[in-house]
Amino acid sequence: TAPPEQLKEKPLGAGGLDAPGSMAENKDNRTEVEKELDEADQEDSGRGLEFVWVNGEIGFQAIDLTALSGPLVAGGVESGSSGLLYGGAIGMRILYFTLGARFRAGSLSSYDLWSLALEGGMRLPLGELEPFVTLGAGVASASNVRASASNVTLDALGFDLRAALGADYYLSDTFSVGAYTGGDFLFLSRKGTSAAV
Repeated sequence: TAPPEQLKEKPLGAGGLDAPGSMAENKDNRTEVEKELDEADQEDSGRGLEFVWVNGEIGFQAIDLTALSGPLVAGGVESGSSGLLYGGAIGMRILYFTLGARFRAGSLSSYDLWSLALEGGMRLPLGELEPFVTLGAGVASASNVRASASNVTLDALGFDLRAALGADYYLSDTFSVGAYTGGDFLFLSRKGTSAAV
């Protein structure tokens, strides 16, 4: 006869057929909410939380300072201009919301323009892709605005309201590239004039 240990390990059977083994017990004691949270954690971007962000930008801008035509300076000014835009920003992020400060400058064909604004935004993480919308407000200055019919230049200072829509694509957990389009509403007033040389 076989030892008792072998008899215990041998499955029951008859006519060459073995009885099925006992079914494995389900040891998952998580609630449905915990399961859904774990699944969402596995399906998200996996980048973790962001608290501080830094951004650099370069692009093209087209501006028309229509408020600077006519009465601000005799002979009018060259209000339309375009050129290179560059800038940077830094801020903080809490889940889907961001808050920061952004500086922009541009050397345009007819004048120079810079702005400094506080901005807030909302982001929607979709894996590596992250669409966003931002709103901002701050100060802006246009300098060396040249009159078209006289040897006079002027400076203007005022407020800047802006809105932008875009998306970032994360190449790694901490680095992304993106594109956006937006508009600024400038409320500028004449600061001073000087003779052009």
